[in-house]
Amino acid sequence: MSGLLIAVLLALATGIAIFLFARLPIRQMTPVATALLLGLAGYAWQGSPGLAGRPTPPRKAETGQQEEALIAKRKALGERMSTATKWFVLSDSYAVRGETEDAANALVAGLRESPNEPQLWAWLGNRLVAHSGGTLTPAANYAFAQALRLEPDSHSTNYFYG
Repeated sequence: MSGLLIAVLLALATGIAIFLFARLPIRQMTPVATALLLGLAGYAWQGSPGLAGRPTPPRKAETGQQEEALIAKRKALGERMSTATKWFVLSDSYAVRGETEDAANALVAGLRESPNEPQLWAWLGNRLVAHSGGTLTPAANYAFAQALRLEPDSHSTNYFYG
């Protein structure tokens, strides 16, 4: 009940602040009041302020299954045996367990050894995207761009970047 009381007080404070600072006539406050009341109704219907908050752990099993599918796709696109293979294996072992940061760091170590290996750059881009939860970050974008710079007609890089 105290959560609903706090929400009502916040809605009142917001409505008064909009009225005073926006200098709206009372007739134009109807849409504002409607929005605030709909928000309160939604909170009263869906809100659960009595529940304890706690962080949820990542879903490692689900991450592992996704990574296995991605590894299979990379192999299907024609991963060639090279000096990068050992880094792929190491990175894949981390990724399957859901340790995406370590998986990306393994590829960074491989790039220190062979910085002109386009497959390492492309796979680093994949690992960075996985680490960010599916978002193409500037770092992942840079990794894909490096892979395309080194091998512009690479099927796997274009596939994963796309």
